[in-house]
Amino acid sequence: MRKERHLTQSQLAEKADLTQVSIGYYERGVKFPSAGTIERLARALGARPEDLFKEQPTDSLDYERREAFKDLVNILREDPPEYIRTVGEFFREIRKRSK
Repeated sequence: MRKERHLTQSQLAEKADLTQVSIGYYERGVKFPSAGTIERLARALGARPEDLFKEQPTDSLDYERREAFKDLVNILREDPPEYIRTVGEFFREIRKRSK
């Protein structure tokens, strides 16, 4: 999850008020974080504590792509359907021309 968010161990440690050494221990399974530390890590990663224990999806849409897609949806949220269709057609045309 840290790598998906393009954070170094040092950056995550700073956001969670931990040491970089501790982050390394947790990632390698050398040590297990306390409940309070799990909450701080989750908060620093913008996740729920239980998300830290889930298998990472093999979905082709990685974190960065999902975030970019959410940004696009937010941009178009207030636009009328005909405008959104026009934007979609524009993207399809660009994709065709780039192949």
